[in-house]
Amino acid sequence: MATRTWTQFLVVTATAMLVATLTPAAHATPTAADRSSPTSRAGAGYKDVGHDPDDRAIVGHDPDIRRTSRRVYPTDRGRALKIKVHAYEELGLWWFMEILLDSRGGPEYDYEMHIINADLNGAFCVVQARREGHRQEGRFQQKRTWTACRVRAGFVHPTKRIRWRIVSESGDEEPESVTERAPDRGWYE
Repeated sequence: MATRTWTQFLVVTATAMLVATLTPAAHATPTAADRSSPTSRAGAGYKDVGHDPDDRAIVGHDPDIRRTSRRVYPTDRGRALKIKVHAYEELGLWWFMEILLDSRGGPEYDYEMHIINADLNGAFCVVQARREGHRQEGRFQQKRTWTACRVRAGFVHPTKRIRWRIVSESGDEEPESVTERAPDRGWYE
C-alpha cells in the first residue's frame, strides 16, 4: 500500500465497497461451518489487549496508537470479531488504518481490515481476503479517541486465535510524516 496515494486508495476502496454492497455474498448470513470450526465452540470467546508507546509526532490528523484490543465473542448469529483502536489524541474526521489479521497461523497475514474516516467521503470499515479478494463490510464505530470495526468471525476462517497488527500510514505529504505501526515489531497475540 506504500506505493499508492491516499486518493488512489480511497477511489479503489470506495469502488470495491460499492461492488461489495451490490454482491449478495458480501452480506451472507453465518453458515453451519461458522459455528462448527475448532475455535467456535458455543460460548467460546476471547479478548486480548496490546499497548503501543506515544511515538508518533502529531502531523495533521494521523493517529498515534495508544492501545488496541481484539475480541472474538458469541452472538445470536454466530461469532463476531471486533478490533478496537485507541489513540493518544482525538481521531478527527480524516484518518486511515489498516489492520493485518493472521487467522490461520502462517508467517504472513491472511486478511486486511481497513478502518477509514474520510470526512465527507464517508466513514466505514471493511475486511478483505489477502489472496482471493473476498470482502465483507463491517460495523464502523468512532468516538473521540477510539474507533472499532466488527465483522462476522467466520468470514476470516479462524483455525486459531487471531493475531493482529496495525499500520497507519501518514496522509500528509510533510517530510516529518511517519507511518505508525503497532506493535512496532511482530504481532499482538
